[in-house]
Amino acid sequence: ATGIEDGERELNALMEEIGWRTILEYVTDPNGSNEEKPLEDLGQEHKHAYQEVHYIKQGSCTFDVRDSQDMWIRMEMMPGDHFVLPSSLYHKFNPASIKEVTIILHIVPEGYTNITQFRKA
Repeated sequence: ATGIEDGERELNALMEEIGWRTILEYVTDPNGSNEEKPLEDLGQEHKHAYQEVHYIKQGSCTFDVRDSQDMWIRMEMMPGDHFVLPSSLYHKFNPASIKEVTIILHIVPEGYTNITQFRKA
């Protein structure tokens, strides 16, 4: 099995366990054919009132999250990686390269309302 196959299997098991089915797809494409919500919207520091799961479907990116002392923690994410982000933590994404397509799946609770709170500079 590959990292992607293992990652998809683990993601499906997690989704089954928590009962979430709503998947939003975020895409950044160097050719400008962003048919879904572009990742640029996620590059700004923001938080949500709900827990969320992220899965890297294609490409690679960095994921930054603030800890309890307001310091950044950076994770390098590759295809097949996923993580659960607790609610109300400031975070942001950045594609590793502007020359590759990056696709992130964002799995959220059923019936959620996407209220994004951006951090003021």
